[in-house]
Parts: sequence; structure tokens; C-alpha cells
Amino acid sequence: QISNSSFLLSHPPKAMKVAGMAVAVLAMLAAPAASFKTQHMSLSLDASSDRPITKVVKLLKDMSAQSEADATAEAEVYEKFQCYCTKTIEEKTKSIETLTDRIASTKINIEKNVALASQLAEKKEKLERDLVRNEESQTAANTSRSQSNTQFLSEEADMTNGLTQLSQAYDTLKSINAGGTEALIQLSKTNPALVAITKQMQEAAAAQSQGFLSQAPGNYEEQSGGTLGVLRSTRDTYAKNLEDLRAAEAASLEAYNKLLKSLRKSEASLTSTRTMTMAAMADTADKLAALRKSLKDDEDTLEADTNIKEATEKMYAEKTAIMEHRKMLRSEEDTAIAGAIAILNSDSAFDSFGKTETTKTKPPAFVQVSQESWSIKHRRSAVLSFLKGEVRKTRSARLAHLAAFMTAAPEIYKSDRPMSPFQPVLDEIDNMQGVIHEEEKADKKKFDFCDTERTNNHADNASRTDQINTLTSSITQLAQLAVQKEGELQTAKFELGNNTEEQTIVTADRKAENGEYQQNIANLEEAEMLIQKAIKVLSTYYDKLEAKDSFLLQEHSQEAEDPPAYEFSDKFQGQKSKEAGGTGVIGELETILKSTEDEEADAHKGEQQAQAEFEDEMKALTDGEADLRQSITDLTKMIADTRLKMDQEKAERADAREEKTAILAYLEDIKPGCDFIEANYAQRKENRVEESESLAKAIELIKGTPAYQNFEEKEAAAR
Repeated sequence: QISNSSFLLSHPPKAMKVAGMAVAVLAMLAAPAASFKTQHMSLSLDASSDRPITKVVKLLKDMSAQSEADATAEAEVYEKFQCYCTKTIEEKTKSIETLTDRIASTKINIEKNVALASQLAEKKEKLERDLVRNEESQTAANTSRSQSNTQFLSEEADMTNGLTQLSQAYDTLKSINAGGTEALIQLSKTNPALVAITKQMQEAAAAQSQGFLSQAPGNYEEQSGGTLGVLRSTRDTYAKNLEDLRAAEAASLEAYNKLLKSLRKSEASLTSTRTMTMAAMADTADKLAALRKSLKDDEDTLEADTNIKEATEKMYAEKTAIMEHRKMLRSEEDTAIAGAIAILNSDSAFDSFGKTETTKTKPPAFVQVSQESWSIKHRRSAVLSFLKGEVRKTRSARLAHLAAFMTAAPEIYKSDRPMSPFQPVLDEIDNMQGVIHEEEKADKKKFDFCDTERTNNHADNASRTDQINTLTSSITQLAQLAVQKEGELQTAKFELGNNTEEQTIVTADRKAENGEYQQNIANLEEAEMLIQKAIKVLSTYYDKLEAKDSFLLQEHSQEAEDPPAYEFSDKFQGQKSKEAGGTGVIGELETILKSTEDEEADAHKGEQQAQAEFEDEMKALTDGEADLRQSITDLTKMIADTRLKMDQEKAERADAREEKTAILAYLEDIKPGCDFIEANYAQRKENRVEESESLAKAIELIKGTPAYQNFEEKEAAAR
């Protein structure tokens, strides 16, 4: 697995470790006995008799083993640290994304509630204006009613007083005697309506004084009959007018009570609506406070999580760099320990150690050949010098192991046939060349794998990032559109409620107006009928009057002496007054009848116009209602479609984020190994080339030794 390649790439491959372990074994090997001229040798058989230098070698080997154990322990600790960092970064990344989305949503909700608060404030101001107008209307109605009632009471008192006096005059005239005229005169002083009657009575009294002797006293009742009729008619008219005045006052009072009831009902409705609006304003203010607090908390949490994520990423990068550096240092330490072991196990070291008291107090811990031919030693020294120089240049652990193998004291190589003293070394070199070749293949495979995987996954990550950004922008736009359309939907619903309420009010007003119209028409028709009856009665009377002379008619005579102070027309017509420009009772009644008929016609016309306006207004309202309902349907569908699309894009974004997280996790997983192979591939390749060249040179030097050539000649001769 690439995830575990960081340790493999920072240490020699397993094959190299095997080769290194083989060096420790092969270091105990030496050329065959036939290749060396030995005079004596000693072999340590007791571990307790180790020399001090042998203990040092063992200590170095223990150090090497401990170094490897420490590397394993550090790798485990680093793996746990890496897991913690990865988990923390992943959790904080998800938290940041969630908080970012929630903050955006909270801001949208705040804007929505701010808009709602503004609408509610405007509504409250309108309700307060309506309440002020309602109060003004009630005040105006009360004032008008008070004035109307004051006028009615005054007129009623006047008419009641006049009617009382007319009744007294009528009773007086009806039972008139010698002193009756004087009583009527006294009443006329307080009632202008009796003035004309009093004058007529005076004229009648004067006429009576001239013809008193020729006329019987009983005829006075006949002479005063016309005046009595006029007085009775006037009294009846006063009574009828008083009745009409009281009826009008009752109707006015009823209309006032209805208006006041309607205004108070409207006031109660407006007050209730204002109370609910103020409650909604308080609720909206609480929501805004809660939303703003939630926004502040989320922003603080987002800042804290962002800081933790950045700090963790920084710490992870620093610790990873430290870990890689420690791996490099440990590798160099292993090389140094191997070199020290090689030095301490060399022939020259044992020659030197054997000459000092400190190092020779114990028998040697390994086989030691005391003498070798000068030529073989010279050739071996040349090979060792070459290898050590290459180790210093390349810091190659393999060359260090080979040098240690070369310097190790030889042991009898047991074989069924004679073998070149350098054959084990040559075999080891061949093995190392094979290991180098396999390592080259493995490095190339890992390098190509990392290059391909990183290129493809970085491209996929960029694609997912673009997709997430596009989806986020689209989701934000859709959220704004949804909020806008929800505002429009609330407005449409509010307008629909107003429309329905307006239809109800208009219909109720029209019904009330029509009821008033029906009542008005009934009153007008009844009035017309009564007036027509009155005209008919009067006309019948006056038509009969045309047929005969009235007893009270005074025909004009030029021969008469002492004409009356007042002249009459040729014929007595009473109140009919048919002459041009005259009015009279019938004329007045006919005028009133005409006015009443005109008023009825105007009422019919007004009702038709009001009905037409009502139908036009209702058509506009119903058309508006249909448009609002269609708008509500369209907006509801648009909001649902927008929300559905938002959910779909959120799901797509979540999938894209999950894929992006997986890509980043995978890239992070392969990062240590791929960083190492990419950073060190060229150097490792160059080192392997140098190692191969050094090994080839070592082979060349070994094969140039006389011992090797003599052995090959003997082998060739034997074949």
C-alpha cells in the first residue's frame, strides 16, 4: 500500500536489509585455508572470555537494534499523531462548511424578519391613522347629532305651541259669541297664524253690524264656516308637520345609532388588529434578537474552528517534516554504526588490539589468521580502500556492508570443492546488484504511480472544487429567490385577505344602501299616494265649488257703496289660486308631488348607478381575487420547485464535498511516500548508478588479485 510507503521509502528495502544481515554472517567467512599460509590461530570458545573490543562491537550491534526499535516506536506514535491531525482537520472542515451554510441561512432569515418588522411597523402606523379617523368620525357624528337634536327640540316646541294655540282658536271660533272675536284677537297677538283669521273675523263682524237687522242671529255660524275650515285645515297641517318632524327625528336618531354602532365596531376591529400587530412586532423583534445572537455564536465558533484547523495543519506539516528529518538522521546513524562495526572487526584492528594491554587481556572472539601473503593483503587493502572511499562519497549502506564484509576476519569456507577466497564477496556483490536492479524497478513503479495518481486526483479535486463553488453560488441564488418569492407570496396572501374583506364590506354596504333605497322608495310612494289623495279631495271640493257660487263669495259691484277694505276676485277660489302665477294649496301639493316624483326618479336613477358601480367594483375585486389566487398558486409552485432544486443541488454539493474529501484524504494518505519518492528519486537513482559502478570496480579489483587469477587458472586446468 502507498499509505505505508513513507517508512519503506525512507529505509533500505527488505532485500537490502537481508543483504545487510547476510553481511554479518558473511563477515565470519574467509577464503579457503588453501589460499592462506597460516602459522597459528586461536578460537574463543567461552563468551565470558570476550575481549573489551568484542563487547564494544556487541554494544554497537545492540545500538543498531535499539535504533530500529526506536524507529518502529516513533512510526507508531507518528501514525497516531497523523490520525489525530487528519481527524481534527476533517471534523473542523465539515464544521466550517456547516457553520458557513448556517450563517448564510441565518443572515437570510434576519433580512426576512427585518423586512417583516418594517411591514408590521407600516401596518401599525396605518391602523393608528385609521383609529384617529374613526375617532374624528365619531366626534363629527356626535356633534352633528347634537345640533340636529337641538334644532328638532326647538322646532318641536314651536310647532307644539302653535298647534296648541290653533286648537284653542278653533275651539274659540267654534263657540264664538259677541266676545269671541276679541278673544281670537288676543290669541292672534301670540300666534302669527291667527292674524289672517282674525282679520277675516273682524271683516265679518263689520258686515254683520250693517245687516244685523235684516239677518237672523243664527246665520253667523254659516258666515264663519269658511274661516273655521281654514283654521281646522291649518291646525291639521300643523299636526301633520309635527308628526313628520318627529318621524324625521326618529329616522335621524336611528341612522345616527347605526352609524355610531358601525364606527365603534370598526374601532374595536382596528384596536384588535393593532394589538395583534404589536404582538407580532414584539415576536419579530424577539426572533431578530435570537437570530442575531445565533449568528454571533456561529461566527465565533467558525473563527475558533478555522483557527484550530489552520493550527493543526501547520503543526501537522511541521511534525511531518521533523519525522522525515529524523528518518534521514537514523539512516545515517545506521550507516555510521555499520562502519564502526566494520572497522572494529577488521584485520588491522585486531593487529592493533593485540598489541595493547587493554585490548589483549581477553582472547580473541573470532578466528584470526596471523599471516597472509603480502600480495593478497595488498590487493584486499586496495579493494577496501576503494570501497571505503565510495562509502564516504555516496554514504551507501550497501557499500558499507560490503566493506565490512571484506574486512571481517575469514573463516574456513567449507565446501565440497575448492573455491576462490573471494567468491563469497563476489556472490554478495552479485546479490547487491540484483537488489539494486529490483529497487530501481520498485522506485520507478512508485514514482510513476505517484505522478499519475497525483495528476489525476488533483484534476479531480479542482473539478470538484469548481462544481462545489458553482453549486454553492446557485444554492445561494436559489435561497435568495425563494425568500423573495416567499415575501411575494405573503404579500399576495395579505392582498387576497384584503380583497376578500373588501368584497365583504362592499357587499354589506351595497345591501345596506339597497335596504335604505327600498325604504326610501316605499316612503316616497306612500307620500305620493297621500299627496294624490289630498289633491283629489281638494280638487273634488273645488270642482264642486266651480258649479255654484259660494255663500261666502262677494261679487264685485261698482254700485255698492262703501266697498270692503279688501277686494276679492270675481269668484271665490279659496286656496286653489288658478290664476297665472298663483300657487294655493293644490298648487303647493302638486309642486310637492312633482318634487316627490322627481326624488323617486332620482332615487331609482341613483340606485341603478350605485348598482352598476357596485357590479363594476365587484368585477374588479373578483378579477383581482382570481389573479391573486393564480399568483399564489404560481408562487407556491415556484417556491416548491426552487426548494426542490435547492435540495437536489445541496445533495449534489454534499456528494461533491464527500468526493473532494475522499480525494484529499487519498492525496494526504499518499503524500508522505510520494513526497519522499519525488524528492529523492533522482538522487536515489544516481546513488544506485554510483553503487553499481563501485561494485563493478570492486569486482574488477578482486578479479585482478593473483589469488583469484591463480585459482581461476587452476580451475581451468582442472576442467
